[in-house]
Amino acid sequence: MPPSSFLSFLATVVVHPSTTTQAKPADGIAAANQALQYLQHLCEVVGPVNSCLSSAFSFNRTSSLRGRASLGKRRREDDAHGDDDDNSQVLNTKLAQDQSLWTRGESFWRVVGWAFNCAAISQVRWQRWRIWLEFMIEVLEADLVEQVSNKSKEKGEELIRKSLVVQLMTGTAGSISQQERRRAMRAIFAHGSSRDVAEFKEIWKDETRERVVKDERMRDQPIKNRKGLASLESDDEDNDGSRNLGQIEDLEGARQTRQTNRDAKPAQDSDDIEEPDTENVIEIIERYGGSDAVYLRRRLLRLVSYAPL
Repeated sequence: MPPSSFLSFLATVVVHPSTTTQAKPADGIAAANQALQYLQHLCEVVGPVNSCLSSAFSFNRTSSLRGRASLGKRRREDDAHGDDDDNSQVLNTKLAQDQSLWTRGESFWRVVGWAFNCAAISQVRWQRWRIWLEFMIEVLEADLVEQVSNKSKEKGEELIRKSLVVQLMTGTAGSISQQERRRAMRAIFAHGSSRDVAEFKEIWKDETRERVVKDERMRDQPIKNRKGLASLESDDEDNDGSRNLGQIEDLEGARQTRQTNRDAKPAQDSDDIEEPDTENVIEIIERYGGSDAVYLRRRLLRLVSYAPL
């Protein structure tokens, strides 16, 4: 396994402007796509728990220059407690230090809020943030499933508390405050309003600036969507809101069932269904960044619902 600092670096490469939307023609976005593919394979083969992604995907809450300068030192000290001597390795590159997503972002929900802002105000940046956000949701879902499925005598709530999604919601006090919950909800529903942009600012300076492309063949092409590893989204008829641990354990089977249901087209009696205001629905969906953004918002809402009160 590579050190956590390498994984943090790769996750930054996936979405950083210099390796994606502002990449030089000679470089393109090949490195960003390869970094994403590596992280996806790592999560699928090794799993989010064994690959120590919770350590790699931790945010530096100190945004001052002094705090950023000491990030490498703190990571060396943290990794020194690991079992692998290689964990002490720190990459000497801006994308792994002061320009790292985990330093610039400050918190997961600030990044989420900015990503969804891009869905409404910058489609070029959204294409990259969507890919990153989809991968992160896959990791959070797979991590929650893996934590709960551990053959342990611990209570279900204690297992959920160890999950990465709960760690990302936990404040400095070591618990999930109401303030943190409210901020998570504001991030999930951010859609580029002046208030949203003021709270969830851009991660990197001039991030939405687009690179002028002279050759059409050099235009960035978004990579193909990947389905979630274990989606927590339940069927519409499951509205009790309960945190059923058995449901979490059976997520993979539920995902396959949902796919089968999507493929089938059951006949419906038009007399029993009230026709929605299609124009209004489309307008709302577009306001919130389109159907892809709405789908990712729903998955995040589902994840947040499992956090202990």
